[in-house]
Amino acid sequence: MYLISEIADENDYSDTTPLESAHYRFGHLHVAALKELWKQGLLPELNANDFTKGIKKCAACGLGKMTRQPYIAEMAAMKRTATKKGEMIHMDSSGKMAVPSLGYLYYLLFIDDYTTEVLGSVYEEQE
Repeated sequence: MYLISEIADENDYSDTTPLESAHYRFGHLHVAALKELWKQGLLPELNANDFTKGIKKCAACGLGKMTRQPYIAEMAAMKRTATKKGEMIHMDSSGKMAVPSLGYLYYLLFIDDYTTEVLGSVYEEQE
């Protein structure tokens, strides 16, 4: 990833090249796609020399490429706190569903933290 000090300030357009202006104007389109548009005659303000210089590191593009670990990976990294069956039970409920499933509008789940066993119930009406 990029260091923040190396990323160009996008709000400062005073020293942008024609290629950088096109990059910003076309929603941060990558250089290869801009070159293809230029070859098709859709970017007459550019010339072949513009593509040899490239563009500065773009803050929006850098932020758009950042990722974080999926929630599941975070949960897997956490240790279970229960040491025996039935010591910690998690509960989840949902409803009223917009479309009934087999005639049921609500569900209730119980999950044992130690064994990860699941017990579920479905209901036609809220109780």
